[in-house]
Amino acid sequence: MKLKSLVLAAIFSLMAAGHALAEWAPSGPIRLQIGFGAGGETDTIGRVIAKKMAEDTGWTIVAENKPGGGGLAMFTQVAVMKPDGQTIGLGVSMPVLVNLVLRGDELPFDLDSFD
Repeated sequence: MKLKSLVLAAIFSLMAAGHALAEWAPSGPIRLQIGFGAGGETDTIGRVIAKKMAEDTGWTIVAENKPGGGGLAMFTQVAVMKPDGQTIGLGVSMPVLVNLVLRGDELPFDLDSFD
């Protein structure tokens, strides 16, 4: 039941954001980077979100798994991408926040890296 509620909340959030996207269109496929491996809850939620976004917008949304470090590998990759809206990250923030507190200077990004 929790998974269903989470998926529905994510879908409704994306639908509400539709008005903000009215003036913008991607120049190619949007890459949804999922911070965990295939088959898990985050992967399932990400693929449902990607499918719904594609249906609602007509855009091509490609879901890609980038597991490693509790999502840290995905956040690292998304942080260095050009902030053009073509790459979106989906993961759990707690491992990233803990690493920023404990190893902030060692990481290739900070919270301001995510526009």
